[in-house]
Amino acid sequence: MSLKNLFSSAVALMVFLGLADFAHSAPAEPFPEFESQGGLGVIGVLVPWGEGATGGGVPVALLDTGVRLDHVDIGPNLLPGFDFVNGDSSPNDDSLIGHGTQVAGIIAAVRNGFGTVGVAYDAKIIPVKVQDREQIRRNNDMIAGIDFAVANGARIMNLSIQGDTTPEIENALVNAAGAGTIIVFAAGNQGFIAPTRFSRVAERLGGHGIIVGAVDGNLNRAAFSNEADGLMDHFMVAPGVTIETTTNSSPSAITRFTGTSASTPFVSGAAAVLLSAFPNLTGAQVVQILFESATDLGAPGVDPVYGHGLLNLAAAMEPAGELAVPSSGGSGSSFAAGALVLGGAIAYAIQKSGKKLEKTLILDKYNRGYTANLPDLIAVREEFPGLESLLESLEMETGSLFVPLTGNHALAMSYATSQPRTRSATMGHDPFETEHEEVPNWAMSLTGNLGPRWAYALNMNANPRRGFSVTGEADGLTDYAFLGEATFSSPYLGFGESANSANIRYRLSQQLDVRLGLTATEDDVDDYGVSSDALVLQGTFHPHDRATFALQFGQLVEHGSMFGGASAGPFSVDKSDTTAVGISGRVRLSQNTALFGSYNRGVTRVSDRAGSMIQDVSTLYSESYGIGLSGRSLFRRDDSFGFVVSRPMCVAAGNARLDVPTSIDSGGRIFSESARIDLSPTEQETDLEAYYKVKAKTGAEYGLHVLFRDNPHHNAELANDVRMYITYVSRF
Repeated sequence: MSLKNLFSSAVALMVFLGLADFAHSAPAEPFPEFESQGGLGVIGVLVPWGEGATGGGVPVALLDTGVRLDHVDIGPNLLPGFDFVNGDSSPNDDSLIGHGTQVAGIIAAVRNGFGTVGVAYDAKIIPVKVQDREQIRRNNDMIAGIDFAVANGARIMNLSIQGDTTPEIENALVNAAGAGTIIVFAAGNQGFIAPTRFSRVAERLGGHGIIVGAVDGNLNRAAFSNEADGLMDHFMVAPGVTIETTTNSSPSAITRFTGTSASTPFVSGAAAVLLSAFPNLTGAQVVQILFESATDLGAPGVDPVYGHGLLNLAAAMEPAGELAVPSSGGSGSSFAAGALVLGGAIAYAIQKSGKKLEKTLILDKYNRGYTANLPDLIAVREEFPGLESLLESLEMETGSLFVPLTGNHALAMSYATSQPRTRSATMGHDPFETEHEEVPNWAMSLTGNLGPRWAYALNMNANPRRGFSVTGEADGLTDYAFLGEATFSSPYLGFGESANSANIRYRLSQQLDVRLGLTATEDDVDDYGVSSDALVLQGTFHPHDRATFALQFGQLVEHGSMFGGASAGPFSVDKSDTTAVGISGRVRLSQNTALFGSYNRGVTRVSDRAGSMIQDVSTLYSESYGIGLSGRSLFRRDDSFGFVVSRPMCVAAGNARLDVPTSIDSGGRIFSESARIDLSPTEQETDLEAYYKVKAKTGAEYGLHVLFRDNPHHNAELANDVRMYITYVSRF
C-alpha cells in the first residue's frame, strides 16, 4: 500500500466518522400510530423522522377516487383539489371501498395520536378525483387531472390506479415529468411477470417514473403483485399486504388495505420525505436515490422480479458517492472532503478556532447537505512515521545501485515497490477484495566534482534536505537517523516526502564554502498533495576542525497551499510565498561526540483563493528550532547514538478569516458563517527524541528509536505521543 493510499484511507475513515452524527443519528422513537402500521418499520422511516424529515409541506397529487375531506387523519394535510368526475372543487371520496382515502392515509395521515400515521405525515395532499365510485375513469378526466396536478405545483404524483392508457394520457405524463414531477405507478394486481400497460410509460419519463410492486410480511413478492420483467430498471417494491390506513366510511375510519395500490403510496411518501430533507434535489435525483438505496431482494442486483429491491428510507437518507465541502460564498465549486488536510504549523489553530464555527456543510454526489463537525474532519500532514507507514515498509521490495562514472562523478539509483497482494476491507459495506499492484517508486542522484572548488548534485524523487545541514558531517558523529530531521536541515525547502532538486557548491577557502540549491516538489497535486518551488543559499563556515556554522537564506513558493496543507482542498490558497532565514551550528566536543543546533524563521505572505475557507490571511511569522547531541562508540566501537530536543515548525504570529459553509437552500445556494482566527497556537509542541544503533559482525545494523511528543501538532488537547521503533537493516 502506498503512502497516498494509506493517507486516503485514513482521511476517508475520518470523514465517515465525522458524518456519523447525521447519517447514523438516533432514529425517532416508535409510538402507537407507528406500531400499528407495520409497513413503516420495514422501510426504515424512523431514521428520517429522527432528523425531522417528515414531508414538511411537500405537495403530493393523488389522482384517484378523491379523499374523504373531513377525515381527522387526512383533513389537516389537504390542499385544494378538483373533482373532474363531477366537475366541481369538492373531490370527496364516494368510492365503495374508499380507495383514494386509503392511499392518502399511507402517504400523509397526520400524526395526531389517533388511528394511523403516514410515511410523510407533514406532506400535503392535492386530491384530484379522476375515478368514480366504481373506480372507473374517463380518458379526458385523466388528462385534465394530470395537467391540474402539475399546474398546482405537485412535486409527486401518485397513480395507484389501473385501466387503459392512450397516447394522449402518456403525453400528458411525459409533460408532467418534463416539469420535474415524480410519477409513481402501481405495478398491478394480476400476478403477471410484467407491470400493467398503463405503468409502462415510466420508461419514457426521463428518470422521473417509478413502478411499485408489493411484498408481503416476509418480504417475498406478494402473490397478486405483477413483477418487473421488461421494466426492472424503473421498478421497486414496498409493503402491500394488510396495511393499516384511513378509509372513507366515517370521519375517523381505519381499515386494512392490500394491493400494489397500497405499496405505491409508500414510495410516494418516501419521495416527499427526501424532498423535505433535501429541497434542492430534482425529481430525477430523488428517483435515482430511491433506486440506489433499495435493499436488494431476489437475484443479486436489479432483477426481473423485484427490480431494484425494497424501499429503504433509512439508506436513502445516507450520503452517497464522494463527499465534498462546498466553497464558501456559494461560488459553485467544491472540494473533496478527503482534502481537509492542513500542515502541522497551523493545524491546531484552525481546529481550535473552528469550534467557534463547529458545524460545516458536507455535500454528497447529489448536492445533499449534511452537517459534520469541522474540527473532527481535519487531517494533519504528519512528518513522523506512524504504524501504517511502518507496516507498509515491511511489504516493500527495495533495491539500490551505485555506479561510479568517469572522472569524479557517480550515479546512485534506488527503488521501492509494494508486493502485489489481495486485501479486503469493510467500511460499513459488504466485504470486497481488490488486487493491488504498485508501480515502482524510483529515486536517482547524480553527484560529482566540476573542478577543485566546484561540486554538484542532481536528485530526482529524493530527499532534497540532505545537502543543507551541518549535522551530517563526514566524521560520522552525526547522521540522519533522527525522525525530526527537517528541523535541523532546511524546513522551508518544501513539505513533500521527496522532490527533484539540484545544488551546486563552491569552496571559497578551506574555511568557507557557498551552496545554492533549487527544489521542485510535486506530490499528488490533483488530490491533497503539495506543489512548491524553493531556492536556498547557504554559506558554511569552518573556523577550525571542531566547529561548523551555517547561515541560510531561502525562498519557498507553495502553489495552492501553506505550510504543507492540501493544495486543492477547502483550506487551500492561491499561493503562499515564504522568505526564510536559518542559522545552524555543530561543535565536536570530543573525538566521539558532537553538539549541534538550529534555528529557522520565516515570513509568509499569502494570496487568497476564491471559495476557500481561509481568507484574508495576514503576514505570517513562523519558526522552528532544536538542539541535540550525537556521537559514536558509547558502549562499543561500532555503535552510534543521538538525543535531540526540538520544536517543529509553527506559526508564531498571524491571523486569517475562517469562512465555514453551513447550509444550502432549495436553489442550491451556499450560506456561510465567518470568524477571525489567530493562527498561532496557545501551546507549542516539544519533541524529545533518542536513538541507539549498533552494527553486528555480519554487517547488519540494529536500531532503537524513541520519540516523545508533548502537545502533538501544537494541540494541548491531544494526549502526549510516545513512539518506539526497532529497526533492522541488512545489506546483501
